[in-house]
Amino acid sequence: MLLTNNESKTFEKTKGQQKGPLQEDIKSLPKSVQLLLRLFGKILPSHIPVAIKLAISIGIMLTIVMTLFAAVIIPNMTKEMSNQITQSGSAQVLSLSKLVSELMIRAQPTETNPDSKTDSLEKQNLMLTLKVMTAQMATNPGILGAVIYSADHKLLSSEGISPFNSNAPYAKNYIKFLDNNLRILEWHWKKSPHGDLSAITFISPIKLQNTIVGHALVTFNHSMLDRAIFNIVQFIIIATLFMILLGIVLSYILGRRLTRPLYNLIEASREIGLGNYSYRLPERRNDEIGYLMSSFNQMAYGLYQKEQVEVAFSRHVSPTIAKEIIANMDEHSISTRSVHASVLFVDIVGYTAMSEALPPESVAQMLNEFYTGICKISKPYKGTIDKFMGDCAMVVFGIPEDDENHVFNSIACALCFQMLMNQQNKIRVHKGKPPIHFRIGVNTGDMIAGNMGSSDRIQYTVVGDSVNLASRLCAVAPTDSIIITDDTYNLAGLRNKINALNHERMRIRGISNPVNTYLVQDLQDPFHTTLVQNAAQVLHEMEALAKEKIEEK
Repeated sequence: MLLTNNESKTFEKTKGQQKGPLQEDIKSLPKSVQLLLRLFGKILPSHIPVAIKLAISIGIMLTIVMTLFAAVIIPNMTKEMSNQITQSGSAQVLSLSKLVSELMIRAQPTETNPDSKTDSLEKQNLMLTLKVMTAQMATNPGILGAVIYSADHKLLSSEGISPFNSNAPYAKNYIKFLDNNLRILEWHWKKSPHGDLSAITFISPIKLQNTIVGHALVTFNHSMLDRAIFNIVQFIIIATLFMILLGIVLSYILGRRLTRPLYNLIEASREIGLGNYSYRLPERRNDEIGYLMSSFNQMAYGLYQKEQVEVAFSRHVSPTIAKEIIANMDEHSISTRSVHASVLFVDIVGYTAMSEALPPESVAQMLNEFYTGICKISKPYKGTIDKFMGDCAMVVFGIPEDDENHVFNSIACALCFQMLMNQQNKIRVHKGKPPIHFRIGVNTGDMIAGNMGSSDRIQYTVVGDSVNLASRLCAVAPTDSIIITDDTYNLAGLRNKINALNHERMRIRGISNPVNTYLVQDLQDPFHTTLVQNAAQVLHEMEALAKEKIEEK
């Protein structure tokens, strides 16, 4: 995948700005806050899944909701239960006082029978009845005790616990609570005979014909209310914890299910980043994520089409030139510039006679073999195929990518191709095919590089006298030989790397002065070893490619 210059600059600029503002904001904070942030940064993981975030968020939300629910429901339920106890206690003490009042009416002596013995017996029966009533009252669940006082505050009957018992909290000042009104007394007795005691007492006057003849007391166990409230709070806490746990589990499961397509998107983006543009996401959703997956697949298909265009483009022009053209898509053309580079021309000797003698399929196969060899040989030496012209190929070095060793690489490429074709010709002769003879001309100098042509059709190439001279050298070179000029051979350091023989002083068409030429023989050690290895590698690749084509047929 190729990026344009604008895309690359934008990417690098964005990449460089990702951390800048955040780091500046952190540096502006107090040192204690910075230290705390660093500490949390070490503790917290760098990546928290969305499912966990969703579970934590729902857990916090449920905690807040249940806390607010408890804050509202517990006081209301406490108040309601207190009201119920108040109503029940008031009803119980009023009922007791009414019963006592009726008994007192029956126990009064009549005018027809004023016998003192009978009156005494009625009083004894009354006292016995009161004791039975208070005893029965005290046995009811939740009731701690029942007491009946006379009009002069004397104790008539007592059963169970009362706030006015001996050593009770109100034992000494009970008289002030025995008045004409219904009284409710909440009290606490830490050191009672039954331990720590919390109770509520209801006090009601006993009236006989609008005259107060005594008081009735009923004491309830307040701990029952406390226990009920505690049970409610405990239930709410347990329910809250259960709902929080259930909410976290369900939200985590839901989060995993919702984020599964996101993980698929991450995997797909990873595949796209690795260059697998044929990767597709399954589109089986009718929601926003499905729309996102569909858009992602469309993007992947667009990248796949772009890659196919680039591959096809790179087959028609050099990949290096293709990259430069695609990198300057916003510009109308690649600007021409003067460069110092090297040019290699190679053509087939006797191509016209061979094309007449061979069938078209054999000629095409020979040309493809010839072009494949020069293409593969030029790569390790940073050469760029400029163009194919019939039976001739033009390779440039040092352009469009800068190469300080373009002179040496151009000659090394020519020698490697010579070695490759010598080995390839042996194979062709063994198969009964005619050998491919060639000649090569190499020259170095100043030239113009860029897009050349009309507005309708342009081509990236190099032009200049140095290019023309390389072409002329190729035309006059001996068969299967490599020819260069003395200007190229005398460049600094080249004589210590190559072996060349002085050829002759030649007059070349288009050149006013005769040109001294050299025939390149070989590379000196240790460059020769690399030369042999590259030729053997390319020969192996070509044989493998030829075998694949035979198997396909």
